[in-house]
Amino acid sequence: VGMRKSDEYKKLMNRKIYPEVHPFFIDKESVKNELLYVSLDATDHGIVLKGEQAVENIKKLIKKKGGKRISLPNGKWCWIFNMGDKKRAKLLFDAAVECKIHAEISFDRKAWNMAIRRAQESVELELTGMMALLGTHYPKEHDQAPMLLRRMGVKGIKISEDIRTKIEQISADLARKRGPALHQEQGYDKETAQDAIEKMNFVLDKMRKYEELLK
Repeated sequence: VGMRKSDEYKKLMNRKIYPEVHPFFIDKESVKNELLYVSLDATDHGIVLKGEQAVENIKKLIKKKGGKRISLPNGKWCWIFNMGDKKRAKLLFDAAVECKIHAEISFDRKAWNMAIRRAQESVELELTGMMALLGTHYPKEHDQAPMLLRRMGVKGIKISEDIRTKIEQISADLARKRGPALHQEQGYDKETAQDAIEKMNFVLDKMRKYEELLK
């Protein structure tokens, strides 16, 4: 693409701003009845090249579900809905289990970095599934624990301080390691991978009982 050769493009890249176009195509009929979470932000600050009616349909569905976009002090945002999304939550929980299996396989194969990466993904998916049950969507964030625990508090779901602190620490630690682990920027050892597996199992085990409470 010609724009990648321009001075403006290079200046933005140096500032870690990636001026790329990422089109996302959706079926205009599908958005009439089913909320596509990837399309939520398009209703607020997306640039629609074609299909304004589809965006209007998404807005109507958001309103019907009592959804609203909340700006956060850290400059990020989340979407809050009146009711949880059990269908999406189940898909996320199933995916968390798949990543858990892959993490354990990678560990058995002595692929320490990939074991850590898959363990992080399992934790992220599990916590995101819990967020879905609570009617919360927190995009563009791999560390879902702080927002989840905050939303659990709002909903009156009690969790002991020691477990709360440990889940926050685990999620933050694995989120920091996910990038370097995947891109082989750091060579992790067996002990670190074992630690990641144990942390993953801790989070999944603790979250299971809260899953049952919210279903």
